[in-house]
Formats: sequence, C-alpha cells, structure tokens
Amino acid sequence: MRPIPVGAGTEEILSRTSELQLRIERANELETVRDLLKEVRTGGRAVAGLSATLDAINQGRVWNLIYSQGLRLSGGVCRQCSVLVDPADEHCPVCGKPVEREERMVDQMARTVLERGGHVEMVDGPAAEALWQVAEVAAIMHE
Repeated sequence: MRPIPVGAGTEEILSRTSELQLRIERANELETVRDLLKEVRTGGRAVAGLSATLDAINQGRVWNLIYSQGLRLSGGVCRQCSVLVDPADEHCPVCGKPVEREERMVDQMARTVLERGGHVEMVDGPAAEALWQVAEVAAIMHE
C-alpha cells in the first residue's frame, strides 16, 4: 500500500484508511480460519460441517461460530425444546416432536450462539475460500 500524500483530502484519507482496515480484517479472518482448520484436523476444540456444528450449538459448547458471507442454509427448529436440526430431520432428536422448517438457518444458528454468550464471525475473501475447502460452517468450542 502506498503512503497517503501529505496534502491528501479528507475523502482520500478516509478511502485509504477504509482500504487498510479491510485488509487487516481479511488477514485476521484468514488467521482465524487457519487456526480453526488446524483444530479440526488435529481433533482439537473445533468442528466443521453443518451436523457437527449444530450438535455443538445444541450442547452450548460454541465459543465462535464461523461461516462464509452470503451462506444460506435450511434446517429445522424444535419449538418445544429449541433444538436446531439438520434439514433432513423431521422430528426433534431430543423430544420427538415435529420440527419447524427454518429457511434462514444461519441466522438462527448465529442468534442461538449469541444468546448463549458466544461470538459469530462471518468471513469473506481468502478466509471464506479456505473454509469452503472443508465445510460451509464451523465452530470453535469453549476451552
């Protein structure tokens, strides 16, 4: 990145600072995804894939939910016991009641994680590409 000229106007300064901020954000996202994937490969404190991530969310173990920007997933929610389920499941694995279809599953997953004190990170660019090589969604667990 080239230096900002001394006589640069406010617009140019804001534009260049935003560009720098975005670069830093993308680098941090990539580092997070690389750490996550290392944990998944070594059987550490991370899971990848929809089913494994839903299980971790349902058990209250998710510290950080990570997914690619623009990801759309469907699934189901048990309104009786609030369990999130894979799209193939028609009945809750906990109480056996029919589940309600959820077309905005990523939003539901994120909401559940946030309500339980976890974090949610949507990644883009190289981090999203790295994540997609393994799974559409993943999570880092509490220690």
